[in-house]
Formats: sequence, structure tokens, C-alpha cells
Amino acid sequence: MSRIEFGDFNPISGWKDDESSTLQFNGTSRYVIDLTTKKRYLKESPNELRKEFATMFVCGIFIHTLGAISSIFENVVRVLSFRSFFEHTHTKEESRFGNRAIHFLADIGRIATAPVAVVALQIACLYGIVFPNNGRKIYATIDRAQFGSPLFEGHFQPIPRSRRWPY
Repeated sequence: MSRIEFGDFNPISGWKDDESSTLQFNGTSRYVIDLTTKKRYLKESPNELRKEFATMFVCGIFIHTLGAISSIFENVVRVLSFRSFFEHTHTKEESRFGNRAIHFLADIGRIATAPVAVVALQIACLYGIVFPNNGRKIYATIDRAQFGSPLFEGHFQPIPRSRRWPY
């Protein structure tokens, strides 16, 4: 999963084709790069993105609300059980008490911001109808920030440099 940076919330970004990608699609590059954050995204037609955003806006009020309710429930269980402090971690850095406390506070923050995230995802859908690539970036960032990992529209997420597509 990609780290969230301040530039991920920038509503107006420049975009260019990624000429360094080895896979080509119809003679063009397979990815586009956000010039603000330098992150790669899968190249999709702006009209296809607009259709997806319109569909997500219409259906999203129900889907985003259900996702937020399930996220609230999961995070309440995590907070009440102090799961962040007892989870098995893979690295020594993750197992430090301070890092576990940060994850615990992040769970509390996700509970408090769930209603705001639902509204923000809907606004991102409207924004994506007008500005498809920027809307996709903002939608994916809100999705990762609120749910900890992509819950909706995983193909909107940035693609790490080390990952090759198709798998």
C-alpha cells in the first residue's frame, strides 16, 4: 500500500504518460504519473472513469455508508479489545510501544471521521466526473486514509514502482 502524503490531497495536478513503463497498450504507455506526487496510476480512458464515478455517485451513498458502518464496527472492536497492542508484527520497528499507540489512536480517529469520509467520497465522485484523474487520486487517498487499506475501487490506487502489471 502506498503512503499517504499531503500532495495526495492536491485537487489540481498535472499528469503525463509514463514512458519508462515497459508494457505498452496500443502504442501508448500503460501508466500515467501524477506530477505532484510522482506516483503511477493505471492509465484509463477519461470517459470510462467518468462513467465509473457517475455510477459510484448514484450507488455510493448506500455502499459508502455500509462500508463506513462496517469500518466503525471493526474499529470499535479493535479499540475496546486493545488489539493494536497485542497484534503480531513482522518487524521490530512495528512492535515498539509508540508505533502501537499510533495505530490505536488511528483507529479512534477512523471511528470519529467515518461520517466525514462518506461525504468526502461522494464529493470525490462528483469531482471525478469533471476531472477524472484528479478525482481518482483524491478518492483513492480518502479510501486509504479512512479504511487503512483500499476498500472501494482498488484499481484507483497508485501502483508501486516495483510492481509490474499484469501480474
